[in-house]
Amino acid sequence: MNLSAKRVGAYLLLGLGFSVVMGFMYMQYVYYDAMIETLNISNTQLGLLTTVLAVVGLVTALPLGALVDRVDCRRALTASLLVIIAGCGFFALVPTYESALASRVIGGIAMSAWYAAIYKTVQVMAPPDSIGRSFGLFGVGIAVGGILVNVAGLWLYDRVAEVYGLTAGLSAILWAFFAAGMIAAVAGHVLVMSLAPAQPVRAQDGTIKGARALLKGFGRTVRDPGTWLYVVGCFCIYSFEVSISYFTPYFTAVLGATAVFSGVLAVFRQYGLRILSAPFGGWLGDKLGSTARVIRVSLVVLALVVVLVMTLPKGTPAGVLIALTLLLGLLGTMNISLQASISQDAMVPPENMALAVSMTSLFSADLFQATLFGYWLDSFGNVGYSYIWTFTLVVACVGIGTLTAMLHRRRRAESGGVSTRNPQAPKPA
Repeated sequence: MNLSAKRVGAYLLLGLGFSVVMGFMYMQYVYYDAMIETLNISNTQLGLLTTVLAVVGLVTALPLGALVDRVDCRRALTASLLVIIAGCGFFALVPTYESALASRVIGGIAMSAWYAAIYKTVQVMAPPDSIGRSFGLFGVGIAVGGILVNVAGLWLYDRVAEVYGLTAGLSAILWAFFAAGMIAAVAGHVLVMSLAPAQPVRAQDGTIKGARALLKGFGRTVRDPGTWLYVVGCFCIYSFEVSISYFTPYFTAVLGATAVFSGVLAVFRQYGLRILSAPFGGWLGDKLGSTARVIRVSLVVLALVVVLVMTLPKGTPAGVLIALTLLLGLLGTMNISLQASISQDAMVPPENMALAVSMTSLFSADLFQATLFGYWLDSFGNVGYSYIWTFTLVVACVGIGTLTAMLHRRRRAESGGVSTRNPQAPKPA
């Protein structure tokens, strides 16, 4: 195994940075009531923050993804992370709704570059025989960072708000994000830059040559079938994870579990299990020489679990629900931790990785799935869950088919003597 302590530390810090960015930019999901009370805004105004972020991402994802491919992705990662953290600090100093909107606009632009850069950085830093384990450790960093940052933020908010008021409490949360983000940015940059990348960090003609060069890189990426296999595969993996989150209200509304019981299971499933599932899935993927093979089997098992859940009666024993949640959580968090690593199975060229990652954000389940599921539940009540699980099974089938096509294409390329790795990649440190 070619993962030194320094390399492990780098991946864990990258994961911490990921949890900070997602925690800050989507903080309304955890601190919903705190933001409404502190900023004195409506539910609609709070929802607008997510809408603004999504619109900014749609406009900037592709051009900034193409740009990241043509510069050193590691430096682009640090620069964009610092911009996002600066927005967090500004919001902490001026905790108003207007500053929240400004941080979503400026931070959203930087986030488009950051999102493309972080996955490409994880990919290019991974030794050829440890890609799965590298993404697994990155997933551990996300899970541990998410738990630590959110627990610290909630603790600070409770203590500070009680003494100094709600505004000071919200600022305390933001300063916790700021501090963790600076640690991830500075220490992560030092560690990452001290390690020799296993693949090129930019296109071979990586100097920026204007819009023509960016358009050429975009055209090359769009014409590559592997790009679309990667995009569809990532969509299905993430979409399935979104669907799994609806087991929380389903256990309460249909199977009769308490809200506290369902909520505790949800937190444990989302964060706690990832600490185990991500490194195990990565290790298994490296043993098999393909993370796509691991995820494909996982999707088959998950689909069978969904079918089983659809047949459970009301009043199902808590032990059964816990066992199913553990299985769903282990496999679901494993899949989401490893999804970006299927770029190797899709044979996405390293120089096009950032743009391919950016394209996944344009075809994300976040753009419609929650709204669609909400409409089904509002319109049909508990019957809406039947539509949700049917949709989930269709997505699983599409994902299994896409991963199979991906593996078949890679197998044909390797049997024809075409390497799926960069033969000129520098030797990992």
